[in-house]
Amino acid sequence: MQAQRENPKSIVLVTSTEEAHLGRLQAEIEERKSLLADLEMTLTTRRRAVEAFEVRYLAAVGSLLTQLQRLQFQIEECYLRIDEIEEHGFRAVQWQQREDAYRTLYEKKMAEDFERYVRECLRRPPEPPALAPKERQEMKDLYRRLAKAFHPDLARTAQERDNCARLMAQINDAYACGDLARLRQIAEREQPGAADLLETPAQRIERLRCQRAALDQAIARLQRQIRRLENEEMAQLYRKAERAAACGRDFLAETAAQLQRRLRRKEQELRWAQQELEEITAHARWRRRPRRC
Repeated sequence: MQAQRENPKSIVLVTSTEEAHLGRLQAEIEERKSLLADLEMTLTTRRRAVEAFEVRYLAAVGSLLTQLQRLQFQIEECYLRIDEIEEHGFRAVQWQQREDAYRTLYEKKMAEDFERYVRECLRRPPEPPALAPKERQEMKDLYRRLAKAFHPDLARTAQERDNCARLMAQINDAYACGDLARLRQIAEREQPGAADLLETPAQRIERLRCQRAALDQAIARLQRQIRRLENEEMAQLYRKAERAAACGRDFLAETAAQLQRRLRRKEQELRWAQQELEEITAHARWRRRPRRC
């Protein structure tokens, strides 16, 4: 009888330990889910802000940047030709005549690629409309809840991961566009799947440990993506524009004025380079000319 009384006590003790372990794991996972949702929201918000700024930036100075790129290419080409003539003499002049067509095509392609990039940026959708503070807070809360429920890194199977990735892309797009109605529709349409009720405590502990490790990896990945975004040139320009706006200055107007001054200097530099190239080419041809006795 004593053994029968001890066995139930030992079973209760084991169950209590597993439940305590499960409780700690679930608390850690919920904390990581919240951090993951906040990082996703931060990355989506910053990326959208940088993209919207890029559209304004290229609309203000895109044509100036294209002109500067063309001028810089022409200047470098002139100096390259000068170096070749100084090294090879008249033969370099003949080589250049054959290569002029190819260089012109390359220059045209570089300029066209940049212009295409500018046009694609300018075709991006406009900035999302400003929301009332109450709606903005509702959107943030709804985004966090959906990200915690449908993040792909929380999926247990490949099919579930694909579905969550598709759904998370829709959630990110709706949040980036400030579309609160679409977020509400996604929340009403999609419901997170129920946990497997047939798991043993040991199986559930192992699953939660794997989920915690996956969340740690996802958090580290998002932190790296945010750092990379902050180090991009356009993001740095965006921060400069924000600081200038806080001081009452127009960053885009100032940048356009600076580019205009650089454009004038580059035009003068190109004229000097072309003049030097003409002189050294004429000198190489004169040295090549046969002399009469």
